[in-house]
Amino acid sequence: MDESTPATMAKEISCRITRSLLIHIRENNHGRLGDLLVGLPVDEPFLMDPAHWISHALLQTLYARMIALLNDKNAVYHLGLATDPFEALGMGGWIARLLGNPKWAYTRISTYSRSTTTIDTLKIHEIGNGWAVITDHFHDGHQRTPFDGDYVRGLLAALPTRMGLPQAKVEERQRTASGPACRYRITWTPFSGNFLTRFYRRCKSHRQTVAQLIEANRRLTQKNAQLVDSERKYRYLFENGSDLLCIHDLEGNLIETNLPFKEEYGWQHEDTQGINIRSFLPDRYKADFKNYLSRVTTQGFDDGYMRMTTRSGREVTLEYRNRLVRDSDGRPVGIQAAARDVTERMRYELALRESQEKYKELVQFAPAGIFELDLACLRFTAVNDVMCQYTGYSENELLAIDPFVLLDEAGQLKIRHLLEAPPVGQAASLGLEFKRKDGEILSVIMNFKFFLDNGQPKRAMTVVHDVTAIKKTEAEKKNLENRLANAKRLESLGTLAGGVAHDLNNILSGIVSYPDLLLLDLPTDHPLRQPLLMIKKSGEKAAEIVQDLLTLARRNVGTKKVVRLEGIVNDFLASPEYRKIMGDRPQLSVQTDLRPGTLTVLGSATHISKTLMNLVANAADAMPSGGRITIRTRDGYIDTPHPGFEIIPEGEYAILEVADRGIGIAATDLEKIFEPFYTKKVMGRSGTGLGMSVVWGTLKDHGGFIDIITEEGAGTTFVLYFPGSRTQEEDTGSVYIDDYLGKGESILVVDDSPEQRDLTRRMMQRLGYGVDLAASGEEALAMIAERTFDLLVLDMIMPGGMNGLDTYKAIIQRVPNQRAIIASGYAETESVREAQQLGAGSYIKKPYTLEKIGLAVRAELDR
Repeated sequence: MDESTPATMAKEISCRITRSLLIHIRENNHGRLGDLLVGLPVDEPFLMDPAHWISHALLQTLYARMIALLNDKNAVYHLGLATDPFEALGMGGWIARLLGNPKWAYTRISTYSRSTTTIDTLKIHEIGNGWAVITDHFHDGHQRTPFDGDYVRGLLAALPTRMGLPQAKVEERQRTASGPACRYRITWTPFSGNFLTRFYRRCKSHRQTVAQLIEANRRLTQKNAQLVDSERKYRYLFENGSDLLCIHDLEGNLIETNLPFKEEYGWQHEDTQGINIRSFLPDRYKADFKNYLSRVTTQGFDDGYMRMTTRSGREVTLEYRNRLVRDSDGRPVGIQAAARDVTERMRYELALRESQEKYKELVQFAPAGIFELDLACLRFTAVNDVMCQYTGYSENELLAIDPFVLLDEAGQLKIRHLLEAPPVGQAASLGLEFKRKDGEILSVIMNFKFFLDNGQPKRAMTVVHDVTAIKKTEAEKKNLENRLANAKRLESLGTLAGGVAHDLNNILSGIVSYPDLLLLDLPTDHPLRQPLLMIKKSGEKAAEIVQDLLTLARRNVGTKKVVRLEGIVNDFLASPEYRKIMGDRPQLSVQTDLRPGTLTVLGSATHISKTLMNLVANAADAMPSGGRITIRTRDGYIDTPHPGFEIIPEGEYAILEVADRGIGIAATDLEKIFEPFYTKKVMGRSGTGLGMSVVWGTLKDHGGFIDIITEEGAGTTFVLYFPGSRTQEEDTGSVYIDDYLGKGESILVVDDSPEQRDLTRRMMQRLGYGVDLAASGEEALAMIAERTFDLLVLDMIMPGGMNGLDTYKAIIQRVPNQRAIIASGYAETESVREAQQLGAGSYIKKPYTLEKIGLAVRAELDR
């Protein structure tokens, strides 16, 4: 703390008042100041020195804190009562006390006022024997506060008590109209009795005053002796202390220094007389001395390091802390400097830093986690950055936590077993799993090296390698091998299923399509209509089974349309298939949470509905005692690849969830559930073992992904991610036969199946078209060489000769822009798409209905 008032503080109140305040608080608060000075720009020694001054605002802060500290709302008034104004009056105070007359003391009150404040004046307005009127006037724009009034009232009331009289009565009158002033009327009890009594009392007061003067003289003599002793001690410390001390003026000229007393620097007393500090600096640093002086004079202090030369020219490094010295008026007069020679220390610190940097670089940049373990307390004592990256904890967090929180129970047992008998002189290696701060599990290999202290293991240095990626790659490799084997099985089964499906579709064409032709000729009340509808429905169901086989073979991409998952769910819940699943299970319930979204799916509503049916059927079978099945739809966005049953890449998805509270799926079964014919159910009673294979095939045909959340005994949730589309559904409206009737156009049906050719001929003729038939591609080419046709109905698969694609290529060489539609028992293939690129029209899948082929033919002819 500076010896004068801080430069930023106004000099308005003498510290005579704050000295009385501090003494008063200590006397009434068990000798403690509490938090009185916390956060203030001054300290206790400053406030105890009557030579210092503070601002009026700071005094108000001290008043308020005193009231709170003493829990006394009249604390400021009591402070005024405890203040002795005679001390501030000097010799006048002693004279007033000797006279023993309060009247004379009150006439001197303006002197006290001038010695304690520069903003407030107390003046006698009127005075008599036993009474006085005193004016308290604030000037220079300052305002009187209630605290100021309390203090003055206490001071005026206590003045007679200093002469052995009772306390005066002080009345605060209203403020005058002229400004911030107040009048006080004081009444006191004068000395009473005869002359001898008054003389006795006055003598008693005089004796007290003389005694106080003697005590004051004793204290002054004691203080002078202490000052001499302090000066002697200071001089000893100044000359013999280990630090270099000096005082220089604002230009750097030395005023006093202990440098001559430091033999190691070689400077004598005469060398320092009239010298400037710059002379001790190496030449390369002298230019910066002006900046140093500027820093000290601007901010009041400066610290740092500087270089100094000895008399022999040797350079040393000093660490200094200097501060500005001000006179009683607050003006800078010099700089007090203290410095310590840190040359050797800095040399040792530099060597230590270099050694530490080498060690740190070795540890920090090693491509592995490294930590040091204290074996006595089992705590980390050092960790490198890679270790922090592995665990997700900061360095400080790792040094504070129990290392065992990073390990699972098995890992903890391995470490404890190793620490029971650590191998000395050789490394130990363990494979463990780390649990990161975020919960992620890392697979690591830890190599331990133990160090002894007095023959006992003291610490361990450990190198940690993260092998998570390696293990993950191995697991992925194994998973890919399993999936490859499964894909080969599916491929073999798909080849078989594809061949069977082609033949079956040709056979089913008659079962599905002939009822359409017959129903057109029967009246609505004909008894054969219902049987024919049942035949058609049975054929369509058989066709669906064929589609399951094609789905399983991954050969049924088919024609895709814009569909909404919530619409598919609602249609399924109204279907006979749903009623069949739930019909004999009254203990089951289905809850839906269908959130209308903005995303649609480009795909097959039939196949997605079949997928939903299989999942609901499995959920029902998983809850033999009943329960609730939940079906949810929602939009979702994956911003980073999501690891689940399979990795779901980022993108927008229309999501379908089917959840049950059933028996769950064992981990050993989870990887097998999509294999064909794999089932835990009783064969012949529930399913064929193809249901989940169809789910997988359908999802993959739509470019989707699946996640499975399951727990044995708690249930299973299948989450299906279909790539989202923002294309909206088309309103197809109702279709009538008149919309697709022919106008006598000529059609050539090219198909290797006689039954299919005859059926297509009948359907086309029924719709009003002229029809010719070709049993092969070669026959079709021969017919086209003789005449032209408005449209071809072309089968893509014709074994034993030209297939549909080769036939179409040959035809368009002869008849460019020949119109055609493609029919096949297979799903849409690359051959179909190539033909369409060459100019062919829409693709229809066998078996087809009258409406389906009629619409396709009409659309192509009208194109």
